[in-house]
Order: sequence, then C-alpha cells, then structure tokens
Amino acid sequence: MRVHSARERRGGFTLIEVLLSVAILGSLLGTVFLVQRQGERAAHSGNAQLQANLKAARVVDRVVRELQGMGGDGATPSQATALGTDTLTFQVSEGVDAGAVDWSTPRRLELQMAPGEADNGLDDDLDGLIDERALVLTLDLGSGDQRSTILCAELRELFPGETENALDDDGNGVADERGFNLHRTGDVLEVRVCVEQPGPEGSLVTASVETSFRVRN
Repeated sequence: MRVHSARERRGGFTLIEVLLSVAILGSLLGTVFLVQRQGERAAHSGNAQLQANLKAARVVDRVVRELQGMGGDGATPSQATALGTDTLTFQVSEGVDAGAVDWSTPRRLELQMAPGEADNGLDDDLDGLIDERALVLTLDLGSGDQRSTILCAELRELFPGETENALDDDGNGVADERGFNLHRTGDVLEVRVCVEQPGPEGSLVTASVETSFRVRN
C-alpha cells in the first residue's frame, strides 16, 4: 500500500492563504490608488497656481502699459500716501505739438466690487470667492465716448496678511493695500496686484505680482 506524504496530499491553497493574498493585493492596490490621487492633486494644484500667476502677471503688464507715459503730477488721487491708492485718474502723452505735450482725455483705473458681488462677507455670485474685486479701466472719462473694460474680476479685497487697520501688517511699505494698489515714492510708481481664484477640491489659490517703473512729472 502506497503512503502519501503531506506534501502530496496538499493539492491547492487553503482558505486562509487565499484571504491573505487578497488582503495583500488590496493593500497594494490601495497604495497605488493613494499615490495616484496625490499625484493628480499635486498636478491640479500646480496647474491652478500657474494659471493664477499668469493672470496676475498679465494684469500687472496691462496696468503698466496703460500708465506708461502718464503725467505723474496730474494723476489723482496722490499715490504717495502710506496707503497708496486703488483708484487713479490720469492722462497719457499722445505726442508733442509745437513744444507742448498733447494729453489724452482722462482715463481711470479703479478697484470695484466684482459683478454680482456685495461687500458682505458672502459668496454672492457662487464662484467660490468671497467679496472679490474687479479692476476696471475707463477710457474717455466724462465724455460721450466713455467706455469701461474689466481687466480682471478675481482680485482679492486685501493682500494676504493685511487687515484694515492703517498699519503695514505685511511689512512691504504700504498699509492696508488692496488687491490692486499703486504706491509712489519720488518718481517711482509701484504696481501691486493680488489674484485669488478657486483651486482643486474647494481650495483657494492666491498669486501676487508687483513691479515698478518711473513716471514723468
């Protein structure tokens, strides 16, 4: 009579071995899924930040192009106060005629409430932002041809780190600066813009850009 060994009698996996294999496989798949999700989240966050940076840079570039050639002494209100200003009425040089500067009709850059928003701490237009501002450019101010254009509708009410207390909370030389701020020291005009827009999974993405240039008197 043939005697079978224990190894010969074992023809397959036991239930415990199957369950253990399933558990290990599930753990591996879960790890792969988490790594993939983290990678996707990082990619989405990075893309949202890039878009915000580009938007802020484009706004600053447009503002500089509009203000270059302006008569600094005739621009109002004064940009040389500790608060700077978020509104500016100005004229730009359109050439020289018989030795005199030919100035444009008045123009204005102004930070306003974004369309559909009210200054109430709520997301009135349901876009994920609260009390966001819009930067508006108005040409031919006061004339029959007056027209306005929104340069950006996703500007922060205040720069990060600032509160309305007449103090320079973020230590950059300007107090209470808003999402659009002009500040002048001598003949150098500083332009600051802070964009905020919805990011992935309900987050908010903020981008701040600033530059400066010399203005004519």
